[in-house]
Amino acid sequence: MIERDLRVDIKANTRQTFVNHKRESLARYAAQLHAVWFTADELEVVRGGPEARRSFIDRGAISLHPTYAQTLGKL
Repeated sequence: MIERDLRVDIKANTRQTFVNHKRESLARYAAQLHAVWFTADELEVVRGGPEARRSFIDRGAISLHPTYAQTLGKL
């Protein structure tokens, strides 16, 4: 198992990602990162209709299985 220290700084309109104290692109690690976070706007998952929940589930599935994005594109 490989362990990494991950830090995401979110301020106003910026987001910076650090891996082992070095600034890195989150996209580089997205397939390995199994985390869920919510912003105020994303609370539509709870408050909104089924479309918001389906989108949330799809994004989670893509993070676990990136090839699922290709499957969604074919629908």
